[in-house]
Amino acid sequence: MPKTEKALDRLVYKYNITRAHHRSLYGEYGYNHILNSDLVSECLNLYDLKKRKIRVLDVGCGDGFALSQLKDEIDRKGAGGNFEFFGLGLNLYEKMYIPRKSFIKEGIFDYQLNTQPFDFIISVYTFQYIWHKLEALENIYNSLMSDGAKAIIHFPGYLVSFSEGSSEILQGESDGNRKLLQFMNKWNSTKTNPPLKYNLVPYNSDDDDQFLFTEFGNLRFQKEKDKKLDFNAYLSGFSIYDEGFISNNLNRELSYVSSIYNFRPPSVSTVPGADPSKGDGRSNKKSSLCRIVTMRQKFKNNSYNFHLGIHPLKSKVIIGI
Repeated sequence: MPKTEKALDRLVYKYNITRAHHRSLYGEYGYNHILNSDLVSECLNLYDLKKRKIRVLDVGCGDGFALSQLKDEIDRKGAGGNFEFFGLGLNLYEKMYIPRKSFIKEGIFDYQLNTQPFDFIISVYTFQYIWHKLEALENIYNSLMSDGAKAIIHFPGYLVSFSEGSSEILQGESDGNRKLLQFMNKWNSTKTNPPLKYNLVPYNSDDDDQFLFTEFGNLRFQKEKDKKLDFNAYLSGFSIYDEGFISNNLNRELSYVSSIYNFRPPSVSTVPGADPSKGDGRSNKKSSLCRIVTMRQKFKNNSYNFHLGIHPLKSKVIIGI
């Protein structure tokens, strides 16, 4: 169990680099299905609308395989000269499918835009490992997107909660996704907020070993000129489940980060100045955890270790690992 923020950063980073990083554009577990979209058509339609070179960014691109397939498909349609493709990620893998010059080796909070903003941003299986999820969405909308740009983000609604109650901690994917859907519907009812559309895409897998049903949540939004995305929320705590009881028994080896938010304005901003998963200790909190408690939690007839660390900077901040 880590005792300091720096050790905690390193633990998250270690989890990140062990995750799947090779994903296709196609198939039931590919970008198109997860994002419920034909990304080639999305790109071409955006070019038809803007009539200029379109800059595409994949946040958390892994080895860039899906991005390279997207580029190849557009090249085959004779439109390759109208696009630039970039991947953002923490890890440079031994085999990369995109040119080194197209790979931005940074975290979502480390990357400082020093070129033109992006016109189309996509992301698949990245926000599961980001603890500041809402802040990352704000950063994408406010800092990385051009006016009129589109984003389609694979966003795990069940890994965002607005309470530290046991019902929130132990919620399943379906309940958690629908709570976020309700939150987004309420968000969209306020006319001054940038519209955010949250969709749930069913996924079924039936093979010799197991049957899996889950849902892919994807978040769509378009940058509106002179509008800013601000959830007026701050991260009050998070949990890392190294055996996956946040979702179901089939995900035991997944190490997803569940983020707990509070809407009361904090006395000190908790938006990170650098991506915590970099593991270099550049956290905005410079103190150790003050108390560690280990509990046993029951979930779906299984028992799990649940480690709680109470942070000294805020009496109500709970970090679960």
